[in-house]
Amino acid sequence: FTGNHLGMDLPVGGCGNTGPSVNGEQLFVGPAGMPYKFTRENPTEPIFMKEIQHGHLYMLWENFYRRTSKQEDDENNPAQEYDAEASMRRSASRAVGSAVLLGFETSSPMKLNFFGEWHTISSKSHDIS
Repeated sequence: FTGNHLGMDLPVGGCGNTGPSVNGEQLFVGPAGMPYKFTRENPTEPIFMKEIQHGHLYMLWENFYRRTSKQEDDENNPAQEYDAEASMRRSASRAVGSAVLLGFETSSPMKLNFFGEWHTISSKSHDIS
């Protein structure tokens, strides 16, 4: 991943609301989408299901620049003290566009979602997606 990539876990369905039952146990939507359940032994203390997470938003952004020749780079970056302001002006003058990609996923990377599917790097469509 690059520095232009961010992710945030979301409580899809609303924090505290009921989620689907898993293995016969009623789950509830918890903070950051991590579900929890209650047991008969301790009906007031939530037990968080750390292997399951539901709801993930990611964002990727890129700036695109026109290509420069080696000669232009050498002329714009002489071997002298680095000037951050001048560097920013040069970058802005070469910018040709920017893009932002927003993605919504059923779970964060390497977690199970409420449907029992893992979020892997396979990049394949699933039956429920």
